[in-house]
Amino acid sequence: MSKEIKQTGANGDMPRVAIVDLLFCWPPNGGADVDLYNVAAGLCARGMDIKVFVLRLEGSQGRGRFPAEAMPFPAEAVSVQKEGLQCKGIAAAIKNAVDGWKPDVVLLAHGFALKAPVARALTEYPVIGRYYAHELLCARDPLRYKNNRPCNNSIFETPKTCRKCAFESLAREIKSGAPRAWAEEYLVAAAYGHGFHVEMREAVANMALVIVSNQELADELAAYAKKILVIPGGTNVRPKKGVGATAERGRDVEKAIFMPGRVEDPLKGLGVL
Repeated sequence: MSKEIKQTGANGDMPRVAIVDLLFCWPPNGGADVDLYNVAAGLCARGMDIKVFVLRLEGSQGRGRFPAEAMPFPAEAVSVQKEGLQCKGIAAAIKNAVDGWKPDVVLLAHGFALKAPVARALTEYPVIGRYYAHELLCARDPLRYKNNRPCNNSIFETPKTCRKCAFESLAREIKSGAPRAWAEEYLVAAAYGHGFHVEMREAVANMALVIVSNQELADELAAYAKKILVIPGGTNVRPKKGVGATAERGRDVEKAIFMPGRVEDPLKGLGVL
């Protein structure tokens, strides 16, 4: 990937990379925030010219809240008023911010239903789409896990079934008047509409590169994306004292099992472990 990115920079130099994230906040809400933080910090430390643009919906909890001055990379919050929120307005605000910085490449990081319209607004740039879970293929949530088992349906292949599932699953939360991030984007991007899966497919087809977390997702998207790269979730693997060390001769090697994720959340899989 680095070879291809180098070719996009002016005069053969390393490119200016705009990283757009629709959910980032710090302190983090989850692993995607930690991933983006470390990727951006790592690129910046290696001398790449980057800037992170984060959507901040005024009135929303968490999304877009971070101390810009404390980030180890340049970062800007793109503020949009939540009242009278419109998809086109969000996409336009992000595009205006990115255009002002004049990048060579855009890395479109975390987000849900709003990623498709934002990607469409940024088509004049080579866009790299980063997907952390199944948010690209599931209309209900990023897990694609139903009735205590993985779901084989996909919004690309079974849009009618997936629209019905998402509508039924999200109805109570939406009616409560306090939708969380997924349902909020579902409403704003009109992901319940009959043509939304077409927008998703077009967004992926126009991306220069799609990054997913495992080969299974790569195989499913092979018919839709130009190029796919698998980058699994990362973690700091520096060993702690006594963990993974070989014991005295004649004894077993000490082993450790590591499970990332919130153990109080059944969907994270502690029960399976």
